Amino acid sequence: MDGGRERELGEACILAMRNYRQIELIADRSYGYPAAIPVAWARLGDWSRAEFLAEHIGPAAQAYAGLAEVAAAGGDAERFRRMLDAARDPARQHGFDWFTSRDRTVLSRAAARLGRPGLARDLLREAETALRRTSGGTDTDRRAEALAKVAQAYAAIGDRRHARKLVAEAEGQLDGLRDAGMRAYYLSLIAFASAEVRGVNAAVRSFPDPRHPAYTARVHAGFARAAAAAGDRDAAGRLLDTAAGRLLTVPEADGTVVHGMSELRLREALLALAKVAATAARVGEPQRARRCLEVAGGAVRRLGYDGSQHQLLVRLATVHELLGDRAAATGLVEHVTDPDARLTALTRLAQAAAETGDEERAGTLFDQAGTLALADPRPRRQQVEPRLDLVVALAEAGRPEPAERILRAMSRTRLPFWELLALTGAVAEVGRLDQAQPLLAIASAGHDEDLRARMLPALTEAAGRTGRLSLVDELVEPALRAPHLRKAAAGAAEAGRFETALELLTRAAELDREAPAPGGVWMLGPDPATRVALLALRAGSPLVDDFCRLARPPERAGWSMPALDGIRGDLEPVVRQVTDGAPPIADAVAALAAVAAARGRADVVGSLIDLGVQASLNWSGAVPAAISGELSTLAVAAAELDQPDRADALLQRLAKARPDQRAPALAARAQAYERAGETARAREVAGEAFACLLSREGGAAGTDRAIAACVRTWAAMDPQRCRAALAHALATRPTETPQFLAAVPLADPALTDLVVALLAGEDPPV
Repeated sequence: MDGGRERELGEACILAMRNYRQIELIADRSYGYPAAIPVAWARLGDWSRAEFLAEHIGPAAQAYAGLAEVAAAGGDAERFRRMLDAARDPARQHGFDWFTSRDRTVLSRAAARLGRPGLARDLLREAETALRRTSGGTDTDRRAEALAKVAQAYAAIGDRRHARKLVAEAEGQLDGLRDAGMRAYYLSLIAFASAEVRGVNAAVRSFPDPRHPAYTARVHAGFARAAAAAGDRDAAGRLLDTAAGRLLTVPEADGTVVHGMSELRLREALLALAKVAATAARVGEPQRARRCLEVAGGAVRRLGYDGSQHQLLVRLATVHELLGDRAAATGLVEHVTDPDARLTALTRLAQAAAETGDEERAGTLFDQAGTLALADPRPRRQQVEPRLDLVVALAEAGRPEPAERILRAMSRTRLPFWELLALTGAVAEVGRLDQAQPLLAIASAGHDEDLRARMLPALTEAAGRTGRLSLVDELVEPALRAPHLRKAAAGAAEAGRFETALELLTRAAELDREAPAPGGVWMLGPDPATRVALLALRAGSPLVDDFCRLARPPERAGWSMPALDGIRGDLEPVVRQVTDGAPPIADAVAALAAVAAARGRADVVGSLIDLGVQASLNWSGAVPAAISGELSTLAVAAAELDQPDRADALLQRLAKARPDQRAPALAARAQAYERAGETARAREVAGEAFACLLSREGGAAGTDRAIAACVRTWAAMDPQRCRAALAHALATRPTETPQFLAAVPLADPALTDLVVALLAGEDPPV
């Protein structure tokens, strides 16, 4: 290969990783970097840092919308316009329409503040449009909640008629939900908006009944808050009494501890009572608040689960803080022993203290919460993460520096999980199994056994493909060896060694009979024996029936194996079974189409793809990204199975799809052109696939699989241009460095050692 090009790409890898480590926190798109932090820096006047962060974090549109609001508050019309344009950039939009609506609503408020009512109205129309793109489909609850916020924004610019229409629409959508619990919950969330827009009396008369005591009380608390905001203290007091009256008798019993559904009902009632108390405290009704606190506090010990008690104690302590009862608040927190719940308590107390204007007390509580958060050695988690709640609270309180300090501590031990899996796949694909142990050592050093388990299948399959079967015994402990022998069999079959594949599958079956591997075979993907049978069918091997007999049955009742059924039986019944199913069916259609192609049934291939397309387009309630994902899978199948017209038609449908959905289809089409001898056209489309992947138009950069598909395709046709494009991507897309690094071995296997070393934390000289 060209030694200069190799050095150029290698240097790009090293420099990109150095830059990435500087912004590693904000590159973590799996969890997000809260938009509140750049907004906080902007409020403090550090616009350079604020805009840098907004450009690189996951929720970029939300961050830019917040920056636009700060600029508007300061009367900076020029900066507002720049932030507005950045927030509306299609490349920064979130996949969920209600988030787009949220950001447009914030921008509308900012425009109104700058005296731009026409622009404010246009932005609210965009918010409405986003929410109606898939109206009548899924996520009605979230859309209705967002619609109520849009209604409030219309009311704020003086269009109360349209605001009332929207809030009534939101109420109607929620009233029609089938899930009674979700219906009641989301109605309680929009009660304040309804009362603010339509007026308290109108809301009281016609708002849908939640038909649930706890959430009915929350609804009336929302009405009370709206009445107080409108200056009607008497109405607020009456509504608070109505809300509390529905709950004050609920805790009365013989004092016995409850569990199960009884505990759930009592917890919901007590939490609602705490909500009423908090509302009373905020609207200047301390006596009413203390009455609710007394009843709820006396029933805490009746809750049978520690988590429920802690949750209630946190809410009660917050109300005491709002009332200025510091000793009572601190005393309740002392009873909260769970670290996560205690951190939540300190965070909420700090927010409450700040809300009452006691900045000194808030600072003390934030410091205590920060100390507790920094002492937590656990890596960041995807779901419940009170440390991230503290980060947001600190930023909103104007303290972005300690917020970033906690983020750094949370992220320090995180491994680039998906990027390491992608790199493992690339290393296996190019046969660089000398890097298997160093790769697995990265997972072991991070104490991530889940990552190690997911890395192994690609390596053991490559061991079968390259004939290094001893590696399976080296890498896999005996109790888990059977599923990995199946992966090695698939690799051997890909290399055309079907006798070896049969031996490996037979050995795996014997091991399973002696001692089944624990934990199932979830990590294997499609059944390896079925893959081997398909490869044998394509090659005309006489061992097809043997492989079919060794296929493993589905692990769950109701799961089918259409590809296997298509290999060993009539195709037509299997086609009907697959295409009559409800979407998503693209993966099953693609697998069965490959079987039909191997059996020489091009007519079935075409009809299968057509039926798959029809099912995808008629997928009721699906978001556009889900439909595009199905069409992308079918486009790849059409290109790979010599259906060029269908592939081109699907690419037309994918013209506005996300890059990670369009790019793999383009890559597959380029490969088809190459097979047909149209080399110039193949290179052109391969370049288009990579350009699509790097495009900011229509969505963020593609997933690891999309990057691998593009690099694999282009490297086979024009390796020098591919290496140059990868070097450019590494230099210009700093937050996605690990994703592009993972594909480097596909472009230049000689750089595999360097890439593994970089992701292991090494910093070699340039």
